[in-house]
Amino acid sequence: DAAVCTDANFTHTATVTESRFRADSNFTAVGFQGEAVFRGAEFHGGDNTEDDDVTFADATFAGEAAFANARFRYASFDDAEFQQPARFERTQFSDDAVFAGTTFADHVSFIEGRFDDDVSFAEATFGAAVTFRGAEFAGGANVTTDDLTFESAQFGGEFDFRSVETAFVSFEDADFEGPAQFDETRFTDEALFGGALFEGAATFDESRFESDADLSGVTFSAETTFDGVEFHGGDNVRDDDITFAGSTVEVGANVDLPRRIAACFPAAAVDGTAE
Repeated sequence: DAAVCTDANFTHTATVTESRFRADSNFTAVGFQGEAVFRGAEFHGGDNTEDDDVTFADATFAGEAAFANARFRYASFDDAEFQQPARFERTQFSDDAVFAGTTFADHVSFIEGRFDDDVSFAEATFGAAVTFRGAEFAGGANVTTDDLTFESAQFGGEFDFRSVETAFVSFEDADFEGPAQFDETRFTDEALFGGALFEGAATFDESRFESDADLSGVTFSAETTFDGVEFHGGDNVRDDDITFAGSTVEVGANVDLPRRIAACFPAAAVDGTAE
């Protein structure tokens, strides 16, 4: 049967290691005051409606949260708050994973996570370092423009997206306050960065864009490198393979681009250096 713990308050460590939930699980607005350990747990969900398999919406994790090696079908962490480090290493989501509006006050790791359907970190807040190194985002089969979104997300510390493979992804209007690393990342569908703000150094070295890349309206405030990057562009329209239209390179910043790329820079403002 379904596991329902809505509005419950766990005052000490909650350990659910390698537990198996065969029906829907509801942890809405639950408070975990101590460590929450769901390491290796499996959430299968019910058979009728996929978007209620497991939810931690509005939950508060006051202690460390451990979800490493867990298995989810559909999972919602909408507006949840992680006040201490959160670990999702090698966690697998076989359906949608929703972290919209979620707050991560401390560092969080999704190293080598696997996301087989759509993922949303829209308007999420990351107060410290976050890493997705080696993660895979396959995206859903129906609509490609919601495969992965970080739209309007706030990154207060280092952002590590190295060696990631992702389908469509949007970082539109995201704010990167610390260093942002996209080295050796493979973008198999469109990559949208329109309106993003890079306040710290950003690196895209040896990354591969296999479809269109939109960096229009982006602000680069520090050193940014694209060493060894490949921009292949989409198949339909060639004049949108990569665009920096309306982007800004601020005073003291340097954007180092490959010597031989076809790129569009209309209305770009360069106060620093673009090479």
